[in-house]
Amino acid sequence: MKRLFNYAALAMLVGALTALAGLAQDKIHSAHFVFSQDVKVGDTQVAKGEYKLRFDEESGKLEVIKRGGDEVVATVQGQVTDEPMKQKYSSFETDTRDGNMVLKAVHIEGAHKKFVLDMSGTNASINQ
Repeated sequence: MKRLFNYAALAMLVGALTALAGLAQDKIHSAHFVFSQDVKVGDTQVAKGEYKLRFDEESGKLEVIKRGGDEVVATVQGQVTDEPMKQKYSSFETDTRDGNMVLKAVHIEGAHKKFVLDMSGTNASINQ
């Protein structure tokens, strides 16, 4: 009987830890994107190519990571807003300013969230 109790307690512990890990990961969202032309992310000009965009709900930080590596090419602050419906696919919104394509917002598939960049123009940093 004691052995059965120990197995049940262990199973409950593993289940609780798995649930906590799942909740923690829902705060960071990412998707792969292809920029067909150069895009300005905050103050950073990002060359056309394949990138992973990752945003953290808690810190309000978006990272642009070169695909195929861990090189963060731009970091920008913004805010995460709730969307009424779960996103069916990943997408991004752009605007044109002074002849440059500027990243405005990011939607991640499966999330009820949207990352909106601070459009003040002084919010990005280059990581080298």
